Parts: sequence; structure tokens; C-alpha cells
Amino acid sequence: MKNFNGLVVNPTGKNNSIDIADKNEFERSQIIIDGNNNVVKIGKAKKYRALNIRVRGNDKVIIIGDSAHFINNLNIVSTGGDFVEFIVGKNFSCGGLSVQMQDGNEKCLIGDDCMFSWGIKLRTSDGHSVIDLETNQAINLPKDVVISDRVWVGEDVSFLKGAGAGRDCIVASNSVVTKRLSKSNCVLGGIPAKVVKENVKWDSMKPVLFNKKNDIENCKKNNSYAKDEVANLHNSDASKADLKSKDRLTKLKEGHIKYQSEINSQKAELAKLNRIKLKYIELKNSKVIKLLTFFKIVRD
Repeated sequence: MKNFNGLVVNPTGKNNSIDIADKNEFERSQIIIDGNNNVVKIGKAKKYRALNIRVRGNDKVIIIGDSAHFINNLNIVSTGGDFVEFIVGKNFSCGGLSVQMQDGNEKCLIGDDCMFSWGIKLRTSDGHSVIDLETNQAINLPKDVVISDRVWVGEDVSFLKGAGAGRDCIVASNSVVTKRLSKSNCVLGGIPAKVVKENVKWDSMKPVLFNKKNDIENCKKNNSYAKDEVANLHNSDASKADLKSKDRLTKLKEGHIKYQSEINSQKAELAKLNRIKLKYIELKNSKVIKLLTFFKIVRD
């Protein structure tokens, strides 16, 4: 495994796998493993500051996806039990998160594009037993914590065993999440946390800048809409003009056809008159010849 400045790696045991993405930067960070068949995979981030992973036991998996952000003060401790999973999706950002997974057979899943503030605590188990007096059985067994994609977690929030947040949710500062709140696009707040506002989303941009950006985009959309309307108006006017021209041309063609029909009719009438005239001339000539012949006979 490649050595990284600012990162101390100390594995003991058998069949442990540590995979760290190339070109990572670390500062005051350490990975300590004591056990067998454990897997640690660290994706590429902008920088890791004070990353602390301590694993004792067997068959534990810790995966942090690639991120374009800083990951600061991420402290993952699992020193009890076996078969533990802590998996973080891509583009995770963090100011400070402390994770305790101490009983075994427990999971913590954090989705893509989550933004965590600082002072955040996450627990999949209580670490000590709460015992029912009648059954003499521990009743506070470990429960998984599941945080969906695009969750913004405010300062000093605590996630207890069995907790969770839905997609595109905001968890208000100082809240304590004690159960799975899976509804999306909500603000979660209080002790214990509950849905306090619905139909929201969040953005990492500061509110004033976001509104300015939104105003600019709306202005561009409105200008584009206005241009489209003007273009449509021009096209409509052009279409109207084209339609008028087509109507005029149609009328001219119809007029021309009518005029041509009249000309043809007049030509036919003239031809008929010419034929009558010719017959008249022929008849007249015939009569003249007969008269001349008659006079010649009488004279003789």
C-alpha cells in the first residue's frame, strides 16, 4: 500500500484490506485495525483532516466514497463485536462527525451528496444494556441507521440507534433523531426530532446568492420566453401575410381562369359567326351565278 503524508496506517491481524485512492491528501489522520477479514476503502476527497478510524474485531467494512469536498474530523470507532458496516456515498462533506458502532451486527448507511455540519454524533447501539426486569433480557439491541441521499445535517445533531432521514431532508441544529423519518423534502427538528416543515429542498449556496442566481435565471427564462413570443408573433404575421398572398394568388388564378374561359367562349362565338358568314357568302355567290346564267339565257 502506498504511504501518504499526514496518514498513519497500523493494521494487525490477517486478511485485512486497506484501499486508499491515489492522490489523496491527509492531515493528522490515522487508520488502526486489530482483527481479521476487515475492509477499509477510502475514496478520493479534496482533503481529509483529522480522519480517525479505529477497528477492533472481525469482518467489518468501512467505505467512504469519492468526494469533491473536504472531509474534516470524521471519527469512526468500532471496537466491539463483529460484522459491522459503515458506508458513505459519493460527494460527502463533513465538518465533524463521531460514529460509535460497538455491539456488532449493525450498519450505518449514508447516501450520496450529504452535507454534515460539525459536532454531529451517530450511534447504532447504546454500548450498555437496558434490562427488562421480568424477562431479564436486554431490550436495547443495536439498530441500523440509514440516512438517504442529499441530507443536510445541522450542528450538534444526534442520530440514535434505528434513526434515519429521508431524501432531500434538512435536520435542524441540536435535534435528536430517535427513529426512521423517511419522508422526503422535509425539515426535521426537535427532541425527539419530527417533521416540522414539508415541501422544501436545500442548496449549499448562501440564501442571498441563491436568490440572485434564481432571479438571473428567471430573467433569462423570461427574456427567452419574450424572444420566443416575438418570434412567434413574427412567424404569425408572416404566416398571415403568406396566407393573404396565397388567397390573393388563388383569387388571381380563379380570375385568370374565368377570363380565359370568357376569351375561349368569345373565340368560339366568333368562329361560329365566321362560319355563318362564309355560308352566307357562298349562298350569295351561288345566287349571283344563277342570276347571271339566267340573264345570259334570256338575252340569247
